[in-house]
Amino acid sequence: MLTVSADIETETVVMAVHGNWDRRLGAEAHRILNKCMSEHPGTLIVDLQGMYDPHAASLTAWLTACRVGQAMDPSVRVLVCVSTDTVLADRLRRIGAPRYLPVCENVDQAWADATGPPSLACRRRLVLPPEVEAAGAARALITEVCTAWEKPTLLHRGRLVISEMVANAALHARTPMTVLISRRGAGIHLVVADGDPRLPRPPAPRATPAHLPLPEDLPTEPSGGRGLQLVDAAATVWGSLPTRDGKMVWATLYPWARRR
Repeated sequence: MLTVSADIETETVVMAVHGNWDRRLGAEAHRILNKCMSEHPGTLIVDLQGMYDPHAASLTAWLTACRVGQAMDPSVRVLVCVSTDTVLADRLRRIGAPRYLPVCENVDQAWADATGPPSLACRRRLVLPPEVEAAGAARALITEVCTAWEKPTLLHRGRLVISEMVANAALHARTPMTVLISRRGAGIHLVVADGDPRLPRPPAPRATPAHLPLPEDLPTEPSGGRGLQLVDAAATVWGSLPTRDGKMVWATLYPWARRR
């Protein structure tokens, strides 16, 4: 079994693995690791204290996660929590992994070792009431950051995506929400966090993508009913994760074409 939780203030994701490491758990861990990396956190903590791996068969998975994180722009710091008296911890030490993959004995130590919040120069934060009209303030923030960060090609899509994410939270979560916008290399990363733990259902696959408007024709006002469909159409990649206080819906936008 695997559980995932995100902390929006520190841009940290914690992935906990429980049970006997076998082919099924390995496949699920691979899927969840990909999901966590797609969210592009600042730090990924992998908690293996509840996992039984007597032959260190999972070693490659964590080394691969570390290499993937290092290759991202900006890089994602990966930390592993594993008891010091396990075979896996011994193998990690033997190959010198702690030089590039920090190994912690527990999650508290990992949190202490994790990097702090990103620089304010690369991040903007906004707290909004649970009102559809609040999307206007979020759109204004997108305009501000795209101008300050010199990303004019992302302005229109960014305004659309943040509008739909905020309106969706206002309509369904009905709690105060926090909007975070961060730089991601050539792109921008948008987060809307609210107090409702229910994760949104992905929209149904589109049989005919032409039914959706082209990017230059997309509206910038909340569409009322097609929120996640429009987010799915305009974002490079998007998803959702549980948080300590509810959930976060995130989307990343890059200037190039959507990754399929």
